[in-house]
Amino acid sequence: MNWLLNHFALHATALQNGDLVRLGVLIAADVLIIFSITSLSIVIERALGLSRARKLEDSEYAVLRDGLRQNSPLIADRVAQSEAPSARAVRNGLELLSDLQSPAARTRTSASTARELAREAVTQGLDVESARLGRNLAILGTVASTAPYIGLFGTVLGILSAFARIAATGQTGASAVAAPIAEALTATGLGLGVAIPAVMAYNFLTIRVSTLMLSVETHAFDLSARLIGAHSEASSNGTPSTSLPSAPLSAVAPTVASAPELSRAASVPASTSGSGGGHAG
Repeated sequence: MNWLLNHFALHATALQNGDLVRLGVLIAADVLIIFSITSLSIVIERALGLSRARKLEDSEYAVLRDGLRQNSPLIADRVAQSEAPSARAVRNGLELLSDLQSPAARTRTSASTARELAREAVTQGLDVESARLGRNLAILGTVASTAPYIGLFGTVLGILSAFARIAATGQTGASAVAAPIAEALTATGLGLGVAIPAVMAYNFLTIRVSTLMLSVETHAFDLSARLIGAHSEASSNGTPSTSLPSAPLSAVAPTVASAPELSRAASVPASTSGSGGGHAG
């Protein structure tokens, strides 16, 4: 707290004395401190966010893949409720395919065209997920690229202050210019101290996003191919399809089916459900 009060006192003193050059050096240092706090916050937030997204993606994909292999009737609702990046992207394709399978749209769109449009919707969903996973990285890149120039700006102002002091006092000794030059070099060091970690963090997080998106794309295209293929096969056979949600995706109940529930639902014999329906009739 004392350091902060002394720092503002230096601002006030420079402003009262009309020393705009020194005030510029102090403002440049303030901007670099703000940049440092901003970059550190982004690095922590994105590192934790990407770690959570990676764990969620791996766990959810395993459940969804196993449910599709077992032809679970709950799998479409699970996709509709999942927060995994690949499931978010697949939902775009499912929503479009569900709309195109309505009686009104079926007369205008062939089945092959509907499947192709659904795949394009999945691709668009992947673009959205890539932007979501890489959010705020542009700010980190901006900090990394501009911090050295702001430090250089403070250095130039500090040297100008040194020459101004020489002109005012007529002294050319080291004692006359040591303080302003020290401030100038401090601004340079602060700028480099902010930029170097920001560049390293930006490159590291960019690689993390690219690696994660490679897995997300692979999972999304695998899930969408299984879901769309299962729906197309069911439609050609004239049987009800479980590859699309039984209700609109926005209206699916918030309860998410767990992996054991999906396995139990997949293991129920088809004859049991059929006999139950006949008894009810």
